[in-house]
Amino acid sequence: MKPHTLISIMFVFCFSGCNGDGNISQLQLAPDNRIEQINIPFYEHGYNNFSTQVIESVGDLDAFQQQVNMQEGWNNNRAEFLLELNKNSAKLTQYNILLFRLTAPSGSITFTPQPPVLDNEGNLVIDIHHDVPEGGTADMAYYALAYLVNKSVSQVNFLIGERKEIIANDKKLAFFPLNCASYYDGCNWCSHSEPPGGIRCTERFCSIDNYGEAKCERWE
Repeated sequence: MKPHTLISIMFVFCFSGCNGDGNISQLQLAPDNRIEQINIPFYEHGYNNFSTQVIESVGDLDAFQQQVNMQEGWNNNRAEFLLELNKNSAKLTQYNILLFRLTAPSGSITFTPQPPVLDNEGNLVIDIHHDVPEGGTADMAYYALAYLVNKSVSQVNFLIGERKEIIANDKKLAFFPLNCASYYDGCNWCSHSEPPGGIRCTERFCSIDNYGEAKCERWE
């Protein structure tokens, strides 16, 4: 075997996943027919206006676009954000659009999303590397990632440092990570209920001005 051929084979295997000891893992890049990233701006203050969610149809996309156009607090990326989503409207018969939100307590924290891979059980995994400097700014920073996810896929796993967020590929469930035991939506507290896929929430009324930050209060 030629030396350059051997090097090429080793590169292919290690691109699928080599750990620090040089051992080859079972991770492999996810095929495009299961998930594909949409090239939206990564950072935008206006992303604070919405939570992680799934858009399943052209009607859902139109409604979301109307909401975004009425929202305040956007910088200069609103038009580009909506344009990139609308480019994929024709694919919504086979795919959903998954919008995954990240919030950082400092704009100096950097996030680097990795390409989607399949784990040993065939689950879609997206590892988001992040770097937290010793000293940083005190400003809040808002980020979003967008993916076309085949409707046959049930969930996508996001890894952010030591935290995992399992997001259902379902517009009714996506806001509430499947591995979150108690979720606060800014007004009410929610928990998963039986049968699997059910959600039970308190029914407190809050005006839009009184909504707080949505977050998972307790991870499983």
